[in-house]
Amino acid sequence: REGIPAGRKTDGKQPRDVCPSSRAEQITDPQSSLKRNDSRQEAEEEPDLVIEVGGQTINAHKAVLAEKSDYFKARQSRSVLKVKGLSYKTMSTLIDYLYTSQISVSKNNVVDVITGAKILQIHCAVQAAIDSMSEQITAENCYEILTIAKKQRLSELKETAYGFMSNNFLQILKDPCRWSSSNGSMF
Repeated sequence: REGIPAGRKTDGKQPRDVCPSSRAEQITDPQSSLKRNDSRQEAEEEPDLVIEVGGQTINAHKAVLAEKSDYFKARQSRSVLKVKGLSYKTMSTLIDYLYTSQISVSKNNVVDVITGAKILQIHCAVQAAIDSMSEQITAENCYEILTIAKKQRLSELKETAYGFMSNNFLQILKDPCRWSSSNGSMF
């Protein structure tokens, strides 16, 4: 079986509370500290949920997933959960996010990750993916990211891409291959 092994460690990173507004709040709020310690303790216990997705399985802890996802919270009574409509890779990325609050997205998987996060009602993962993509915008990929943002109706990412393009307009125009492929619909 593939997935999260029993007693999974989180590389020293503790799961964060649902959508913390700032790191300073996390550190100074005693309730947040208690929740992080509870999640870490649960992660060291034997997994109590098997998620079947794409013909593979992922072992996880119901309490950790339910804390950050209404989808998993509503299904806490199950010990085996079959998830359709997501790939194993997307599910693994989202489960890792629930344990570590770190998300691994690129222009190649961001649509799947955001769609999966919406299906699984992991609202913070949607925002984390947007934030990650915003940090990855370059002159080489800004149009692709803008296109993704428009298709997914991610207004914050769209505005970030437009801002980048505005701030780097001359650099972007220097490479005609980049903007000529847009067929005049860049803006």
